[in-house]
Amino acid sequence: MTGERVALTCHVSTADCGEFHNIKWYKDGERVFVYSERASVQRAERTLKDRASLRVHPSKSYVQLIINPVQPGDEGRYKCDITYLQVKDECTVVQFLNLTTIAKPRYMKVAVEYRNDNATLNKTTLVKDNPVIGPFHEGREITLTCEAGGGKPVPRVTWWNSTKSVVGDYRSSGDSNGVGTGVNTIYFVISRADLGLRLECQAENEALKEPLVFALSMDVYGDRFSPRQVAMHGGERSKVTKKTEDKLKQVNESYSSGKYGGGHKQEHYRPFMKTA
Repeated sequence: MTGERVALTCHVSTADCGEFHNIKWYKDGERVFVYSERASVQRAERTLKDRASLRVHPSKSYVQLIINPVQPGDEGRYKCDITYLQVKDECTVVQFLNLTTIAKPRYMKVAVEYRNDNATLNKTTLVKDNPVIGPFHEGREITLTCEAGGGKPVPRVTWWNSTKSVVGDYRSSGDSNGVGTGVNTIYFVISRADLGLRLECQAENEALKEPLVFALSMDVYGDRFSPRQVAMHGGERSKVTKKTEDKLKQVNESYSSGKYGGGHKQEHYRPFMKTA
């Protein structure tokens, strides 16, 4: 995991092969560390400079190259090259290890795009989970783009409506170290059924135990309709109760007081309501 400590182990056979003069470590063919107790040398080089050290076990049965903190570019094939004082055919002098690095996404955000009545494009970037977006008028076309970046492997980004996956336009990009960004965009036209709609964007990769979640809900308003229309919303032919009428009245009062922007006259527009 990037940002953490990793130890690469190289086995040494001093009991059978005698003392060693030096040990060199290579990454993808380039030397990154050299150690020699006899020459009083212990030095990290190139990409591991200032981030690596060598630990020799007291029994001298193995040594460990310590990398701290791990960076995405540390992934690769490492070679441990041992030089013994005496050369023996039965002694292994070269060992190889593969290091794979993973990283959690560094950020997650959602962008909301829509056009006003005058066709002006509005774009808002949300960085805080669980906001309420809107209010949007029925029929408004909106675009929601979720982005998670800085992860390795590149984060997989998906949209969800409750337990159902929402089909979106997914794309990704990454750098030479495999660190990248995942983006998923969904498009839809607002309807009265979207009032209170809860959407979730989820990002996941192998570095995460649980997906990152960005939740938001929808606020919707539209042309005025009667309490009976409210009660029948969704196809339910339920009797209009006093509770329903009071609820509609409360929302209408909130609207007229300016909660929904005050840009429309009360007699023309009302927030949509859903019945339980």
